[in-house]
Amino acid sequence: MIEIKNLKKHYVSGVLKKTVTKAVDGVDLSVPKGMIYGLTGESGCGKTTLAMSILRLVEPTSGSIIINGREFTRLNGLKLRRLRPKYQIIWQNPESSLNPRMRLADAIMEPLRYFKKCAKNEEKDVLEKYCKMVELSPDLLNRYPHEISGGESQRAVIARILTMEPELLIADEPTSSLDILVQAQILKLLKKIQRELGITLIFISHDLQVIRYMCHQVAVMFKGKIIEKGTCEKIFTNPREKHSMELVENTLGEWRIAT
Repeated sequence: MIEIKNLKKHYVSGVLKKTVTKAVDGVDLSVPKGMIYGLTGESGCGKTTLAMSILRLVEPTSGSIIINGREFTRLNGLKLRRLRPKYQIIWQNPESSLNPRMRLADAIMEPLRYFKKCAKNEEKDVLEKYCKMVELSPDLLNRYPHEISGGESQRAVIARILTMEPELLIADEPTSSLDILVQAQILKLLKKIQRELGITLIFISHDLQVIRYMCHQVAVMFKGKIIEKGTCEKIFTNPREKHSMELVENTLGEWRIAT
């Protein structure tokens, strides 16, 4: 589904003496359709910049992004706007994705209303459908984001995204701001949704235990580059690169989610 070739995102700073920061530096990546693909590495290695570049939330410096056979980096204007609903991202902090002045029901339905994909008399049924899918209590729909928990906010964000029927979903540390019990619930929910809807999911996390639970395959980033990729079993039991070995060795203890 996704073919990334020699993707780069460089930032230039300074006036008299320019400094180039290579946030993403020549990434090649292939993600099959319907797979949960992990992206890991230490903070600052370029994971989030890569995610934003794939979705063109920041413009890549160079390289190619092909999604479903279409050269995504060449699209502009109306063609790009029409495709954006199909490519979505879940951010680390769910509150940042919700309008603090908007009740949850309106926040979830806002994208459908904006793209005029739902008739007024159908909104109640659509809202009920997606709230049920993400296991969000209907009793919360008249509340504002500050009146609910972080886990409930993340469920509302996921419901909002699912109304767009995305083909590609990037989850950027979606549970790192939640407590351990809620983390487990949201991770299980994401796996269930991905399995039922067949969404291609790129899952970003520095937590290797989470990556191991969630993903089929994983790529390890270091200083803007992908240094190693393969199945989770291969990377976690027999890493080849020094930095991959250090990441695995520094992952302490066992963390399991009941299935």
